[in-house]
Amino acid sequence: MDTEQESTSEAGDKESIDILKAELPDDTADSDSSQDSETDTVSESNLLAALQSKDKRTEDDASLDERAVVEFLEAFLLNALLRQENEMLKCRRRKLEAEVNVLRRQLTWLWIQTQFLRRMRDLLWIRNELLMIFWMFLHSLRKFPVLFIDW
Repeated sequence: MDTEQESTSEAGDKESIDILKAELPDDTADSDSSQDSETDTVSESNLLAALQSKDKRTEDDASLDERAVVEFLEAFLLNALLRQENEMLKCRRRKLEAEVNVLRRQLTWLWIQTQFLRRMRDLLWIRNELLMIFWMFLHSLRKFPVLFIDW
């Protein structure tokens, strides 16, 4: 399996070199035969430099992809944490709303009790006034015994 991968990668490298050769301008047509060896060396070094820059671009693209994946995972985890915190806040809100409802009921009950006690106070005041009037009436009868008729 390794030999298949090596042969595939070698074939890919050869194809890349052929493509790069086709892309480079042909300088050898104008030169004489003495410069052919130098031109071949220069074109081979150009091909190697182009291949290395292509490999570097591929590595850069891979590192960009890795960074994008890492950023996506970080965003995904942050989203999960925010959702969890949101659920916790919703639970806290429900508890606080329940406490507020209990306090409202207690406040309503206290208001009812206060109103009842005010009415009782008013009734007691009226009772005391009536008792005082009745006492004054009885006291006035003592002063005037003539008013007592004995049948």
